[in-house]
Amino acid sequence: MNLEQMEVDSEDSPLVVIKQKEIEINTRILQASRRADEEISAARRKATEIKAKAERDSVEETKRLHREEIKNAKAQAVKIVQGAQKEVKQVTEMGRTNKDRAVEFIMDTVIAAEQHQK
Repeated sequence: MNLEQMEVDSEDSPLVVIKQKEIEINTRILQASRRADEEISAARRKATEIKAKAERDSVEETKRLHREEIKNAKAQAVKIVQGAQKEVKQVTEMGRTNKDRAVEFIMDTVIAAEQHQK
């Protein structure tokens, strides 16, 4: 057997075939690992984006709810003021009506007292 024949035979030897398969499998594992790392990185970036968007959305929703509550509070305040103004008007009218009656009552009482003393 010559040297060339030994090289050809050694290429077909089970150890060489096993070594080639090992290199091939390691290459595939490395490629799969890189793809997995890339997918994990992409997923992390996506999760960060989703979290940031959720935070922005929650801030906007909080602001919207705050504006809505302020608007409702102002509307209630207007109703309360209007009701109070109506009550003031009614009490003022009642006071005017009762004032005239009170003056009349006092005058009648004084006059009756004076007449009784005579």
